[in-house]
Amino acid sequence: MSKSPRPSPRSPFLLALGLLMVLVTLAVILEFDGPCKGWFGRLRERLQPAPAAPTQPAATTTPPAVLPSPPPPPVAPVASSPEPMTAEPAPPARSEIEERYEAIFRRILAELPQPNVGDACEFTLLQGERVQGTIAKLEAGRITLRMEYGTMTYPVHVIEPRDTLRLFPTIAARYRALAELRQQNQPPQSAPP
Repeated sequence: MSKSPRPSPRSPFLLALGLLMVLVTLAVILEFDGPCKGWFGRLRERLQPAPAAPTQPAATTTPPAVLPSPPPPPVAPVASSPEPMTAEPAPPARSEIEERYEAIFRRILAELPQPNVGDACEFTLLQGERVQGTIAKLEAGRITLRMEYGTMTYPVHVIEPRDTLRLFPTIAARYRALAELRQQNQPPQSAPP
């Protein structure tokens, strides 16, 4: 009877390497998705040492030698300048059109409904996908929704234009104010002969 070769025991090194690969893969997945999203950046911020205060040199006991200063150069007579120098330039005056635009913008913005944090929200992305959830955060140019499986942030440029005007009233007010200002500044059209 022949003996079969005895199986070799698994190397502890290979087991440790496999376990390390599983842990690294899990860490990468948790960095970019799920409730622990961004954990590595937060950990790195905590581990960075605080900036050290600048150290001042120790006071010396012997005073430094005083060197004689050279005589000042001769001063040429200065002609009187026509305009006195000022520290800060005056801000440019706002034109009448800018002031009218601001007034129209503020009036339209006050008329538009403002979305609030906690409101239910539904909109369409440019690709045609419908998104719905609860508003978690409103920022300039993006909206964050709390959805069934977490939160998502959508920048304004991926949302359908008609939903953009509903979700971002400042953008809608800007467009409507510009259109109204253009309409006011157009010369009257005369009837063709």
